[in-house]
Amino acid sequence: MIGETISHYKILEKLGEGGMGVVYKAQDTQLNRTVALKFLPDRVNKDATAKARFLQEAQAAAGLNHPNICTIFGVEEHEGSLFMSMEYVEGGTLREKIPFAKADDAVSIAVEIGDALHEAHDKGIVHRDIKADNIMLTSKGQAKVMDFGLAKLKGAMKLTRTSSTVGTLGYMAPEQIQGGEVDHRSDIFSFGVLLFEMLTGKLPFRGEHEAAMVYSIVNEDPQDIAQLVPNLSPLVANLIQRCLEKDPEDRYQTMQDAVSELRRSQKKTSRISRQMSVERPAMQPSQPMEQPVSSADQMTTTSFFSQRKNIYIVGGAAVLVIAVAAYFLFGSSEPKLNPDMTFRTIQMPFTVFQYPGLSSDGNWIVFPAADANGRWDLYWMHNAGGDARRVTFDSSVTPRFRWLGADISPDGSQIAYDMQNPSGGLPDVYVVSSNGGTGRRIAQEGMGVRWRFDGKRIGYIGSPDRNLSGVYSVKPDGSDPRAEFIDSSTAQGNISFSWSPDGNSIAWIRSFPNNTSEIITVDLHTRQEKQITHDGKNLDEVFWTKNNMIIFSSSKSGNTNLWAVPAEGGEEIQITKGAGPDLGVKVSVDCKRLLYYQNQDIGNIWSANGQGTNLRQLTSDDQNITNIAFSPDKKTIVFAMTSEQGFVSTQSHLYMMDRDGNNRRQLTFGNEVSNRPIFSPDGKHIAYRSRDPQEPADSFKINVIDFPAASSPRILVHGFDAWWINDSEVRIWYKFVSSDVTLNGVVKQQLLQDSLVAFPSSDNSYTGYADVRSKTRGFWVKNNKTGKVRQIAPSASYYNVLPGGRNMYVMGKNRTVWKYHLPDGKKEKLVGNFPGVTSTSLMGFSNDGEDIVFVNQQSRGRLVMIDNLFK
Repeated sequence: MIGETISHYKILEKLGEGGMGVVYKAQDTQLNRTVALKFLPDRVNKDATAKARFLQEAQAAAGLNHPNICTIFGVEEHEGSLFMSMEYVEGGTLREKIPFAKADDAVSIAVEIGDALHEAHDKGIVHRDIKADNIMLTSKGQAKVMDFGLAKLKGAMKLTRTSSTVGTLGYMAPEQIQGGEVDHRSDIFSFGVLLFEMLTGKLPFRGEHEAAMVYSIVNEDPQDIAQLVPNLSPLVANLIQRCLEKDPEDRYQTMQDAVSELRRSQKKTSRISRQMSVERPAMQPSQPMEQPVSSADQMTTTSFFSQRKNIYIVGGAAVLVIAVAAYFLFGSSEPKLNPDMTFRTIQMPFTVFQYPGLSSDGNWIVFPAADANGRWDLYWMHNAGGDARRVTFDSSVTPRFRWLGADISPDGSQIAYDMQNPSGGLPDVYVVSSNGGTGRRIAQEGMGVRWRFDGKRIGYIGSPDRNLSGVYSVKPDGSDPRAEFIDSSTAQGNISFSWSPDGNSIAWIRSFPNNTSEIITVDLHTRQEKQITHDGKNLDEVFWTKNNMIIFSSSKSGNTNLWAVPAEGGEEIQITKGAGPDLGVKVSVDCKRLLYYQNQDIGNIWSANGQGTNLRQLTSDDQNITNIAFSPDKKTIVFAMTSEQGFVSTQSHLYMMDRDGNNRRQLTFGNEVSNRPIFSPDGKHIAYRSRDPQEPADSFKINVIDFPAASSPRILVHGFDAWWINDSEVRIWYKFVSSDVTLNGVVKQQLLQDSLVAFPSSDNSYTGYADVRSKTRGFWVKNNKTGKVRQIAPSASYYNVLPGGRNMYVMGKNRTVWKYHLPDGKKEKLVGNFPGVTSTSLMGFSNDGEDIVFVNQQSRGRLVMIDNLFK
């Protein structure tokens, strides 16, 4: 086949052959990349079972996305023969490197293999054939787990008889050999065999023939690896022993636990090395070697040190007196900002990312970012910018809200972060190794994570009763959860706190009902509070530095900039003075580097046909558009827009324009936040909600203006949302209750008190009901004439449903939009995609279902590093 072109692949050379396939190196002529093609061998190509296993391999591996797993691109067929296209790994097999000269090198590769297996196990996949020949090492030494041809998937069809064995004998677990139930713990056994082989060059169980090998695996203990590798860490030796337990119940129960133990052994080794370097300093040439000391000499030496100790005490007291005098003569030693500090923008490989974390030495950055498909994960990079290494691989959906950020442990080995729960609600708190892997959840419903300076606890902000918020903490393994501080004066909404350097206090942003906030410090033992700022402004982030300064983000200058204030209170000094917004503060331990985050949200209006295709951009503004609506005659588009940036928008107003983007004009004015417009069925009125920027979030009022005259607004009642029932009545949603209200503000009836949102269709023939409770979330439609109720979207949420004519539009997973025809409940997926849309609140649908307008929201972020922050 060398030199032939199959489909769009040109075969270059044969790479290898095994029982389940022949592998060739090929050139993908469409994408201009080198790939590996795996074909079924001719002798089994017509075997239905072999084909099924081949497809199972593709299904298993294609669902995995991990840097230590060979990527599967797809499965194709040529002249009746199936083949799989996959990543071409340039390098050699692990077999060629065994045994490793250094145990640390073997452990590092084992960690990568373990991370890959953990990813597979987490997806319900058991490899069943882990061995040195199925691990590739790239030219850069990175491990790649290959050949999922024997993989077992939960729910997959069984391809072998109960009595048959699958795998390679020397690596099989006892239950695998005996034809018993095989699960992920069988891979853990094989992993132990492989690590033993990597360190010694030998298998732990041996026999001159197959029967002897089987007997050894099932009945005999492996050779003590400490006899073969005398200097091996006891942690690694014990780990291998536990992996090789005969009973699966006695092994590690997850691959993640084994990998964590390996990483602990790496830290232990480096810690011992550092201790030795401290305890045995280099000898200075001028110092003679110490000689044994006689008893008399020892007495003389002791007397000498006693005298020298007294001299030091007297001298120390004199120094203390001088220091105190200098303090009163020349002022306090309070840290001062360096007028020669420098600013530099870090070159980022992403445009959409969130609040960063900074390593203790200020050299490394971690941040959440969205890839081209809108999936969020953590990335790690040097502060000089450039390439970023992906750290997490557990983001499977686009969260409704972006992550609030990440924080690096003081020793740099772990990252704590908060990630949006796919089912909604507050984010959860996770921890992942800075080397990468799958995150481990350690706390539910928490955000704004911060490591304590000693690295022994992770703090986060929680609000379990949705009314009060405070600081909670856990140990890095998720144990010992406790409440550190509950603020009875602050409602949910705070997203930042900071530990003091000694861990005994916190700096806390206390929010007030008028949307202002102040910094207070709280002694966690005495509960004594002290207010540090008195500005009556909006605050975003707070960071308590090692030199006892508190750096915070505030709107007190008119823009959102960074300020510094002594932890005991005092003069506030402005650090940044640009347009901002300057957010997300992190400072290195030596207080020389400060990293902050700038963000600008931009929204532009696009139009599409009823299927979401034929996209056309209508606006090109550097401003943020948040909501949009189509007039019934489809001639006018109304939207909410703000030109101000920052974590709290002080104003937004309604605007209108023709459907082609021309003739824009403003509809609402004054100092208010106005959004969520919706037209009446006859197109003569627009309902929307508004509040004063200084009012709390639950102070929104529903207003109505005439259209197109844009008369003075008429305030109806308080409400979060409104939908028109007919030309003279609206349905209001406010504090979990739906009510019908006339244009005179008279409440006709209260529909529900059951956390259900009631959506009327445009002609009021149907009513949609969205349950906003997380455990019973779903969407139903009721025929108002017949009373018949039909559930049409079990997982839909209130904010992802929008009526349009006699249709209901629901946003599903991965930003897909579904159209439900109300008369028959028929479900139709719109074929187009809507870039920048995360919920139907950014979409407007015509009553006839033939046209769509939507807001393409984009986030433009950048990271800025300040060097030489303090003198």
